[in-house]
Amino acid sequence: MAGEREDSLRANGFTHVSVHAYNLDESVRFYTELFEMKEIPAPDFPSPVRWLRVGDLQLHLFKSARRREVLRLSVPRGGRATPFLVPSAGKEA
Repeated sequence: MAGEREDSLRANGFTHVSVHAYNLDESVRFYTELFEMKEIPAPDFPSPVRWLRVGDLQLHLFKSARRREVLRLSVPRGGRATPFLVPSAGKEA
């Protein structure tokens, strides 16, 4: 790309995503039942946290003090916005 330095640091992915959850138990149930994520040990934090894993990616849930509105994502015209890679019907994962 124009203007990029040859020695610039580039990311090629991510290891985890952190989100706030009003009800940690319900959030864990949602992700484990719907996406078959597995709960993994989380380090001690000043506030409650729960960590989940799917493949090499982790989802870090942090206790939110208040209920928040659901974030609505904009979907590109003619496309779909899905934060998870899921196999299509009839195809191998």
